[in-house]
Amino acid sequence: MTLPHISGLPAFLKLAKQRYLCKACGPSFTAETQIVDRHCRISTRTRQWIAHQCNQRLTEQYISEMASVSTTTVRRVIDQTA
Repeated sequence: MTLPHISGLPAFLKLAKQRYLCKACGPSFTAETQIVDRHCRISTRTRQWIAHQCNQRLTEQYISEMASVSTTTVRRVIDQTA
């Protein structure tokens, strides 16, 4: 998962998801964390940083390079916040 830069270097977190099975009723579920939204690979903190940088009138390509994500991801974050 992509995290904000640390000391100017890209940061990534290897997160192993745990699955649980209810022995009483049978269904399984996955553990969740506040660091990343469900079904996402980019942290919420990185998404917030991207949204903040969009207010600074920077190019999508520059923001994507700084956040270590694709320009499509930057555009998607812009569309979600607008």
